[in-house]
Amino acid sequence: MEAEGDLNNILEKVPLRNLLQSIQAKAESAKKDIVGYIRGIFLCSTLKNDECEKRRYETFKCVLSLLQNQNLPTNIASELEAVLLLKVDSLQTSNLMKLTELFIEHARNNHSSKGLELFSKILSCLSHRDTIVYNGTDMSGVELRKNILSSLFSSNSNIPGIVQLASVLKDVDLSENEMELIAEKLLELLPEVELIEQPPFIYQLLLLSAKGKRRQILQGIISYFIQKDNRLRELANNNEDSDSIDDENQTLYRQTEGTVILMISVSSRHDQSIEKEFLHLIKQLQHKPEIILSPFSLATSLSLSKMHHGVNNIFDSLKKSLVLAFQLKEKRNNSVWLRNLIPCTSDILELTKEAIKSSEYGWDHICQGLVKFGFAALDAFGPKYVLGNVIKTVSEEGCRLGSQILRDTFKSHRIVRIEIFEQLLNRIIAKAQRPIFHYIDILSQIVQND
Repeated sequence: MEAEGDLNNILEKVPLRNLLQSIQAKAESAKKDIVGYIRGIFLCSTLKNDECEKRRYETFKCVLSLLQNQNLPTNIASELEAVLLLKVDSLQTSNLMKLTELFIEHARNNHSSKGLELFSKILSCLSHRDTIVYNGTDMSGVELRKNILSSLFSSNSNIPGIVQLASVLKDVDLSENEMELIAEKLLELLPEVELIEQPPFIYQLLLLSAKGKRRQILQGIISYFIQKDNRLRELANNNEDSDSIDDENQTLYRQTEGTVILMISVSSRHDQSIEKEFLHLIKQLQHKPEIILSPFSLATSLSLSKMHHGVNNIFDSLKKSLVLAFQLKEKRNNSVWLRNLIPCTSDILELTKEAIKSSEYGWDHICQGLVKFGFAALDAFGPKYVLGNVIKTVSEEGCRLGSQILRDTFKSHRIVRIEIFEQLLNRIIAKAQRPIFHYIDILSQIVQND
């Protein structure tokens, strides 16, 4: 302690401005001894007095600015960040609050993601402080944390910076209300995010969902893409020449959509809770075919169907949703009153064809699911023998849908053609006790059109 006091006395003789300038000079020359230099300053500033606290804070702020704005060598930046992480707890509450404001201001004006771990550390440290005076009001650390989060999302002037700052919140112990606030604010920002930035944005949402509000996040993602698909469909229908829609933007959108679907699938492998929540969600919404069978929802379901433990639940929900859609369509066709009461929804066959067409933009990860779904529809809704006579099932339209899926998938995706051939032949050979002419019809059509 005596040695530290002596070192502190020596450092007190150096004007703070000169000290900070020396740090800046070492950073600009990328000298390796800057890490030891910073450690030395903190080591000589351990006394609990205003002078030492000011030196600790100003040194911390100076190094943080260097991390965020200077292109320091990666190894030096990592070591400096590690030094600062160890010193967060030693700072006074008022200075921690100032640093938090600096982070938020930086996020609103810059795209740099450097030093973000420090933000989560500072936020966690503040939340463990008992009583804090903020804007003249006494509050707990947890209450202050909620105010900070509200401030973070109060502006969308620089969405990438805000998203990067939010990405480290997965390391913070958040309450349910705070998680709901974050999920709501980030989902509100989603339409404002550039298409090319949406996959990493949604990836951060999925990571955050590990802390709660998975269903809210998944519903928000699905709703966004359904609305986007509906808008594109309206544009196509309102233009006599569908080519007038910007092909480049549409290609980018479909590729983005496919990447997000793949991201949900990959995230589910690492966190099975995402898959379980998605399964609960489609089961809950299976009475709304326009949602479950929309191109994005359907493609996500088919991508997740590659996970064997959820495949039966997924196809059961899809088939039930199909049955409801066909029954509702039949009732509307037979009743003027129902046609006036229930608005006409999108045609299920057209939605499915749209999903298959969209899959041509690199959605190879749903090809196997399309094949399984096509055969599941054929097997469930195909004709049956009753007393030796062939009868058409109530959901004959489901059989036509299965046929269309297999024909279009065969045409669009070469990688599954052999599998479709083999499964058709297996059913023709093995199903002696059931009608097989619909399988033969599909086989004939794809051979003729190949």
